[in-house]
Amino acid sequence: MAQVKTKTVRVRKDKDRLLLDFYYSDVRCREYLSVQANKEGRRYAERQAKLLEQAILDGNFEYAEWFPNSKKCRLFNSVRKSHKTFAEVAEEWKEHVERLHKAGELKRTTLRNYMNSLKSILDYFAIYEMQNITKSLVDDYKFELLDKPLSKKSINNKLTPLRRIFDYAYEMGYIEHNVMDRVKNFTLELPEIEPFNQLEVQAILNHLQKNNPKFHAMFTILFHTGMRIGEVLAMKWKNFDEMFCSYHVKEHFTEKRLDTPKTKASKRIVPLTDEAMKALRNHKQYTFMKSDFIFCNQYGDPWVSSDNIMKQVWEPMLKKLGIAYRIIYQCRHTHASLSILAGDNLAHIAERMGHKNVGTLITRYAKYVKSVQFQQPKIGSFLSNSGHDLQSGGHNLSEYCQNQESPITN
Repeated sequence: MAQVKTKTVRVRKDKDRLLLDFYYSDVRCREYLSVQANKEGRRYAERQAKLLEQAILDGNFEYAEWFPNSKKCRLFNSVRKSHKTFAEVAEEWKEHVERLHKAGELKRTTLRNYMNSLKSILDYFAIYEMQNITKSLVDDYKFELLDKPLSKKSINNKLTPLRRIFDYAYEMGYIEHNVMDRVKNFTLELPEIEPFNQLEVQAILNHLQKNNPKFHAMFTILFHTGMRIGEVLAMKWKNFDEMFCSYHVKEHFTEKRLDTPKTKASKRIVPLTDEAMKALRNHKQYTFMKSDFIFCNQYGDPWVSSDNIMKQVWEPMLKKLGIAYRIIYQCRHTHASLSILAGDNLAHIAERMGHKNVGTLITRYAKYVKSVQFQQPKIGSFLSNSGHDLQSGGHNLSEYCQNQESPITN
């Protein structure tokens, strides 16, 4: 309990409301009461002032018990004692996230994933009071799921809404400490990267151009841009900038529904190679001016999932070509790895793939970054030659730098 220096608790009037004006831990506090500034309200306020002053003098004053909605609760590390069960708080949180979804602050897929995990969480924690749930209890829950068995990734996904519920309880003042701050996710091994080599990519695209031309542009885009399959399926002609040879990623298909990208980095302008531009221009004969979407099935509807493409086109083609089977997502890994080996700027690769930063790219494709042939630093020749040219040749350094910041190209 903090040492306190007190003065008399005073009742003050602010317009038509009454408040208690007092000092606690050498901090002046002004807390409004839920009574009107009339005779009856004044008598109530005076009684509360005496009780408050006595509680402070006796050392029994808990800020959150008296003023649970006050911003000063955090200042004094005071939390209202709550006996709410996990089930009660989870119900409140559920209503809260549903309101967030309706307000457009939470994606539909995220909300559904939360709700799918909630039953398992409630089965385990429902009867416990929030303040009595310990790290040990949460760890037991994790390992019980592992024994079912569930994958570590699935368990980590279930821990996400559990964390959100505890975050909500802490923000509402139901718990003094958030036990989930000390609970770690399981460490996951990233799926192995199995990119296609250059000859395999050429064989795939040549085969499609000859035998299945309606899919040639789709896979050319996958290999030449590193876009995710859901983003490619959602491509629309209006977002294709033929003049500037680029595509603006604004949407993607997920779980057979059109949605906006989750992250800011995923909303991006992707430069298109000459081969990608040629493939899209050739593809116009199939869907341009017939559909908003670039890639459509035999019924003129967009492909909302890659499942049928894999079964009808992808798997038979790889088998016929004698190429080891990989999932379509390996096209994205192929783009990243071959771009790195080709010497593309790492920051540019990360940007067109929708990574948050270049560090993600370096971590994920470390072995390819390391395998790029070592070259002598070029700064020496730049300083001795280019630097001289910039001054004596009449070029302005700031103009030169601006030229280096031209739109990203492959």
